[in-house]
Amino acid sequence: MDSGHLMASNYMEHGYCLNWEPPLVFLHVGSDIITGISYYSIPLAMFYFAYRRRDLPFYKIFLMFALFILSCGTTHLLAAYTIFRPDYWIEGVVKAITAGISALTAVMFIPRIPEAIALPNVIGSVDEIKKLNRELAATNAQLQRAVFSLDRVFDPIYWISAEGRITRVNQAACSFLGYSMEELDGMTVAELNPHFGADQWPAFWEQLKAEGSILRETQHRTKEGRLVDVEISANYIAYDGEEYTCSVSRDITSRKKSEREHLANEKRMASLYGITQYPFLNEEGFLDHALAEVLKLTASKLGYIYLYDEQKRQFILNSWSGEVMQECRIQDPQKVYHLDATGIWGEPVRQRRPILLNNFQADHPLKKGYPSGHIELKRFLTLPVLVGDEVVAVVGVADKEDEYTDNDVIQLKLFMDAVWMITMRKRADAELVALEKQLLHAQKLESLGVLAGGIAHDFNNILMSIIGNADLALRKLVPESPVADNLFEINRAAGRAADLAKQMLAYSGKGRFVVEPIDINRLVDEMLHMLQVSISKTAVLRFNPGARLPSVEADATQIRQVIMNLVINASEAIGEKSGVIAVNTGWMECDRSYLKTVWMEEHIPEGTYVYIEVSDTGCGMDSETTARVFDPFFTTKFTGRGLGMAAVQGIVRGHKGAIRVYSEPNKGSTFKVLFPACAQPVAEQQHVEKDESWQGSGTVLLVDDEETVQATGGKMLRELGFQVVAASNGCEALECYRNTSGIAFVLLDLTMPHLDGEGCFRELKLIDPKVKVIMSSGYNEQDVTQRFVGKGLAGFIQKPYTLADLQKVIRGVGL
Repeated sequence: MDSGHLMASNYMEHGYCLNWEPPLVFLHVGSDIITGISYYSIPLAMFYFAYRRRDLPFYKIFLMFALFILSCGTTHLLAAYTIFRPDYWIEGVVKAITAGISALTAVMFIPRIPEAIALPNVIGSVDEIKKLNRELAATNAQLQRAVFSLDRVFDPIYWISAEGRITRVNQAACSFLGYSMEELDGMTVAELNPHFGADQWPAFWEQLKAEGSILRETQHRTKEGRLVDVEISANYIAYDGEEYTCSVSRDITSRKKSEREHLANEKRMASLYGITQYPFLNEEGFLDHALAEVLKLTASKLGYIYLYDEQKRQFILNSWSGEVMQECRIQDPQKVYHLDATGIWGEPVRQRRPILLNNFQADHPLKKGYPSGHIELKRFLTLPVLVGDEVVAVVGVADKEDEYTDNDVIQLKLFMDAVWMITMRKRADAELVALEKQLLHAQKLESLGVLAGGIAHDFNNILMSIIGNADLALRKLVPESPVADNLFEINRAAGRAADLAKQMLAYSGKGRFVVEPIDINRLVDEMLHMLQVSISKTAVLRFNPGARLPSVEADATQIRQVIMNLVINASEAIGEKSGVIAVNTGWMECDRSYLKTVWMEEHIPEGTYVYIEVSDTGCGMDSETTARVFDPFFTTKFTGRGLGMAAVQGIVRGHKGAIRVYSEPNKGSTFKVLFPACAQPVAEQQHVEKDESWQGSGTVLLVDDEETVQATGGKMLRELGFQVVAASNGCEALECYRNTSGIAFVLLDLTMPHLDGEGCFRELKLIDPKVKVIMSSGYNEQDVTQRFVGKGLAGFIQKPYTLADLQKVIRGVGL
């Protein structure tokens, strides 16, 4: 059959059978086309399904059914085509092919029906699959929920293999340690825990397997290197043939910090209790003990305590720890440092805050390097001890095994604050004891001063009779008289007795005579010859005058007595051995801290002081002897009276000065006497010629309660050409003055019963404002004349006086 025959068109279109009725044509054509297209799409889907699921049973039957449906679809499309074109041969061939494919499909499928029947129930399998899918979804949801929850648990969780390696962690572990999950994966426990070596893991693993779980406290090191306190709960898990531990870590930093602070507080309180029980013999020893407690409190190897002077900006070493002294190799270490010369250890003063360095070897801008021989430090903590805003000390510790923390700073500060409170209290107690001793000493001195003054007054009255009568006798004797020498000796002995009385007056604080500006250097220079002949022949006297000394307002006689007493004492301290006595002069500015260390009756003001310093190389004194050196009647000499140094103190006290004593047994002594500087210039010395032939005239009223003084004074006045009227007290003197005319002047004793000289002087001035009164007393001129300043006192003479002294005073009055 040729192709032309197949495409023959001499047949009637199939549409004629439908009478070309449009609805009917449309119905057949539309149905065949839709069916054909559907038949074409189904096999394509089956081909794709069979291609992707080659594991399915009856794979070839799936392909044959696809060909069968495809041929059926072609038949329907040709049926629609033949309605308009009568190509029935082609349609028949396609139907024949379709019939063959259908028969082949039936032949292949029918024998396989038993196998198909044997297949599981499709509906049941689907339900089972759906059920399994639901269970799987639920399991997945639980797993995801568990993973989600574990990742959001606050505490870090680690899954660790039997070999000690991390296999998985939650997000909290990453955040806690600062590592990513990838970085933690495969890390060992030993890398995480610095206190847990790799060799410890096997024993730990066996213990964990035996006990099931272990709870312990340790530390983890973060990626930054920071150590964090943790509590680890390790749990052993065996599943599906694998063993591992799930460890939960809990940050206990706050708890451990509280525990450490509590422990540190207990240690600090124990240390403070020990400090309070420590016998406070002296401040230096107490602070040494405090430093030892500081080292225990901070677990440090090295430490120091420096006192600090805000005014001088100076550090003064009080305490070094013993290990420092053993390891330090600095030649001639200093004990005093100026703030500007310090490096980082001076920063607590400059910044008024603690300084903490846990890596002291690292470069630091405030460090000035190590002195040669200095100990190499690893860690360092120092802080200031503050009283208000003032730094009073600096404490430092170093080389703790672990790092210093803020808790160390707090504990050290609290401890040192308490130590300093104790120190200040002890200082106050010591000052109170010193003040009490000073008060008792002052009361004793005052009582003895009153006694000494009274004795000196009575003694002067006795000496007045001796010196006056000897003087009168010498005037009446020719120089060749055999008794002249005896009278001279009497006068000399009386003079020494008068000097002793002056010492007693000096001790009583009333020994100043004529106070005027004097040059200390000139005064000492004038005394050198007398000093040289007064000391031992084996002692060498050296005078080192200071340059540009200010003048001193003082009584030259009493200053000479001070110098003489100190030099003679220095000579006696040297004894028969060879030695040196040095007399040094100079001036200095004395502040309150310096003046606190001197001997003085009461607080003297700060300012410029001129000093006389007498040093010797003699036997020296111990502290007990030094403490009593100025006590009246205390002496270390076999024949001593114990008034020399007491007189020195009295003279210095009378001049508003002070004394400082330095002495050590077998090393000598130094006495530094301080006198307030005076701005007035030194007066030029004037020489007064004596005129023993001078005679006076007129009547003199002599008033004294001592009969011997009346008698002797009357004789001396008559010897000078005066007539004498005597009175025993102030009341009698007033009566005599009223009843006696032409009295030239009154020689009036200051101390008398009933009405003393001061009261009598006032009454005499009321009777006669022009009356001339010369006051007589055993006390010094300055103390007496100060009472009569501006009241018209004509003159003053001190007992005991000679005839020449009396003549001089009377001539000075203008008679």
